[in-house]
Amino acid sequence: MAITLKDVASVAGVSTATVSRALAGSERVAPQTANHIRMIADDLGYRFDNVARALRQKRSNLVGMVVPDYAFPGAPDFLLALNRELFQSEFVLAAVASFGSVENEFVQVERLLGQRVDALLIVPTDPIKSANAIRIALDEEIPVIQLHRPVQHPRTSSFSLDYVAGIDFALRFCGFRPAMTILYCDDKSSIAADSKREAFLSVMARRAHDNFQLLRLDTAPHVSSLGEPPNLIICDSYRIAEIVVQHYGLGSEADKRPSIVCLDSMPAKEHAAFGNVMAVEYPAYEMASLLVGWINRALTEGATPPENVLLQPFINLSRFGAEILRHPPARFPPRSPRSTGGGIPSELRKGS
Repeated sequence: MAITLKDVASVAGVSTATVSRALAGSERVAPQTANHIRMIADDLGYRFDNVARALRQKRSNLVGMVVPDYAFPGAPDFLLALNRELFQSEFVLAAVASFGSVENEFVQVERLLGQRVDALLIVPTDPIKSANAIRIALDEEIPVIQLHRPVQHPRTSSFSLDYVAGIDFALRFCGFRPAMTILYCDDKSSIAADSKREAFLSVMARRAHDNFQLLRLDTAPHVSSLGEPPNLIICDSYRIAEIVVQHYGLGSEADKRPSIVCLDSMPAKEHAAFGNVMAVEYPAYEMASLLVGWINRALTEGATPPENVLLQPFINLSRFGAEILRHPPARFPPRSPRSTGGGIPSELRKGS
């Protein structure tokens, strides 16, 4: 005869709900109690049946996620933060890749729906064609949340970085002046390329600054043909930042180096090696917390997440940041009150 949840609860002297939470890894159960319950379950030979639990509760406690690949902006930090937040809410993340194919994206969404996921997160492969994959998820009446590159759809919400705020913040940090020469480099294939370029043009228009160039990079030689480097280069992705760094030779004298802003997360190892590069990044833990909070409310209260959420960025600095700490500018831009993740890092504020 199979050992049941009730049997474990009876021996442990707790409720079946407490046993369920403990075996699911919930932090709502004290560690000592959870260990005691797991030991009893092992001794009795009980195996936690998530499928049976899903049938009883009419929920799978699975959150599906479809991404083109695992190199979307802020991926490592965001996935870690998201897993942690979901774990605390007794969810499991099922993340799959579409490998940059709209057809694969559709298939992966169908497979996740077959697993009865409670909600779907998606980084759309295509800003238009991904609508089909989103539509079949919405037909299942589950919450659908888009990340980074939203497809226009009235029944979904989207979370993206406020690139206008990020670019404006970086310009102020670099000591923007009317005579500054700026080069904006992007790659059509990168996530949110159009949104980033539109944000840059919006900032330039608001500042009435026309001393800039736009360059779409497909191959490195385009950079080397530009001649003298500008004062500031804004790159829309980590890949573009790599190309720019290689072709402007950041090993040269400090006074000849352009400042570089990357509108993308950068691996810490590469970030440290790049020299004077600033990365405008997502507040990953804030984003994950908001997402999971809204998923919980949608499932328990039927609440609808907001249509569009712009997250305030923050700036990560490499060796350039260390130089700034030694020779801080006269004043730093103010910390934004809109986000706990944005603004100047505390160590820089002390330096000012």
